[in-house]
Amino acid sequence: GGGPRHIHFFANESHKSCYTEREPGESANDRNDRAIRNAAEWYSRHLSGPGAPKMILITHDAANKRLSEERGITAMSLKDYVHAFMGGNAEMLDRISNRDDPSSSGDKGKYRPHLSKKDASAGIAKGIYKQGKLGTSSYNYREGTVRIFNDKFPEVLISGLQDMNRALDGDTVAIEMLPPRNWKRKGKSKMVARDAEDVGAEEELDTEREGKENASAVASNNEMSEDKALAKGFLPTGRVVSILRSGRREYCGVLNVPQGSVPGTHKLLFFPQSKKIPRVRVSTRQAETLRHKR
Repeated sequence: GGGPRHIHFFANESHKSCYTEREPGESANDRNDRAIRNAAEWYSRHLSGPGAPKMILITHDAANKRLSEERGITAMSLKDYVHAFMGGNAEMLDRISNRDDPSSSGDKGKYRPHLSKKDASAGIAKGIYKQGKLGTSSYNYREGTVRIFNDKFPEVLISGLQDMNRALDGDTVAIEMLPPRNWKRKGKSKMVARDAEDVGAEEELDTEREGKENASAVASNNEMSEDKALAKGFLPTGRVVSILRSGRREYCGVLNVPQGSVPGTHKLLFFPQSKKIPRVRVSTRQAETLRHKR
């Protein structure tokens, strides 16, 4: 349109005053952070003078923020920026990732930590892990299949929330193959009811069911080779060790908003319409606004 522009692209890598050479022993990430600081410092000088706009570097990296401030660059997180310059706009704050919020880490002890993309990619190159896209069941979000191109096991079953390890339908993942004693027989999968009100009881039931199925599989194929296990109808099974690329999109569903909610941040349970997606606990400051919305 013909209105004023609010976003300007600056090709700092192509600017003679901002180009940053990587130093010996410096990681690519550290070099990129330093290049950003160099560009921010140059822009601060370039825009100096009466009536010039204030230059602010947005970063969530504590080290990058500290190093920026040591050079006289104003740096802050996106959340701090919204509070300082947008009046703490609730809709904007809800859109910001809360990955660094200590209160959002309730599931971290429940699942194995993900490998970094670097370690996962190195493991894939060495044949330790396999890479593929996860497709979850249309009836059971606790079970999915990873399809692997040009491999001995073109499809690997991922069964249970623990082995799914927070991966969702459509994610490209790195998986670790489980030994044949942990493989499952065809036809052992069960649908999971989605209308249980007590989520804790549902998860407990699911864990118990998974334990029984695994125990029966162990008793049947404890000393079996991969080829024999395949011949007897067992499905190769694995577990997710890293999410390499997120395939997530917007999902339709409803939020369970308790009656009489007071203003402030609430952690609400989101019930997705699709059975391929698990229930998700989300943090929001707009509980009353979102009540009865889809």
